[in-house]
Amino acid sequence: MTSIVAGLAVVLLFAHQQGSLQGVLDLFWLGSSNREDVIEGVAEISDGDTLKIGDVRLRIGKIDAPESDQTCTTPSGKSWRCGDVAAAKLGKLVAGRIVTCRKTDSDRYGRIVGDCSVEGQDIARWMVGAGWAMAYRRYSWRYVFDEFQAKRLKRGVWIGTMQPPWDWRASH
Repeated sequence: MTSIVAGLAVVLLFAHQQGSLQGVLDLFWLGSSNREDVIEGVAEISDGDTLKIGDVRLRIGKIDAPESDQTCTTPSGKSWRCGDVAAAKLGKLVAGRIVTCRKTDSDRYGRIVGDCSVEGQDIARWMVGAGWAMAYRRYSWRYVFDEFQAKRLKRGVWIGTMQPPWDWRASH
């Protein structure tokens, strides 16, 4: 028990020195990876959580963005194409920059699922924090706090109402 408390104290001290507990927690999620599990290059965007690097289609793991033809509603009740906007926001984030993805899994459509970054910035965290995607709790709770913050601050899709993408797909 003493070693657990000492270890926790070291983690918290390091987090304090780094100015962020999230950065320390990310170390536990990143783990090690083989070089063949890393895909890098300039990305083309398919939608708000899918991209293509070269011939490889990748799904950004642990998040779910509105589908391309999905709509959301403003507070006044006006419908808007939030899926298209989410894809455009992702496109702007990665435009002309090298994207690095570490394979974590494969999905039922044969896409690689991975943790992706651009110039060291976690793409999933950015998309969820900016309100253009949701934490995909079915697979991970990693971005739940980021989603809570985006919703609280009414960022992106949270300006009005949105059906979670997994529910939207099930009904279409």
